[in-house]
Amino acid sequence: MIFLPTFTLLLAAACTLWLSRPGNPLAARAVPDHRSLHHGVIASGGGLGVIVALLCADLLLRFVLLRHEPAPGLLPDPSLLAALLLLTGISWADDRRPLEPVLRLTVHAGAALLVVGAGYALGESVAMRAATLVLVV
Repeated sequence: MIFLPTFTLLLAAACTLWLSRPGNPLAARAVPDHRSLHHGVIASGGGLGVIVALLCADLLLRFVLLRHEPAPGLLPDPSLLAALLLLTGISWADDRRPLEPVLRLTVHAGAALLVVGAGYALGESVAMRAATLVLVV
């Protein structure tokens, strides 16, 4: 099933390109400083395009699974959705105005614990939640 990864990559690229357009209110501009690897002002969007693509791919996969075998439902896992929203929010806020690394790390760890904890509560296998954890972090 090569279609899903290709679809996700192309959608992420298209969303990122759209979000990084000049004048887009969701995009922030990264000005280089002493730690930067870039030399000019570049657009940054906190990974919003990637998150949109991941959620669309998840929805598409669930739709395909529902047609062929019993699936948990069409909506994404609430813990995964909450974790992605947390990570997107903190990344987008950090692109707008630099945040303390401890705050970012705390949010990332909280998102990972949310996904793993929800899987544990549902009795899902550790391997399945570990795969999801890799996606989230």
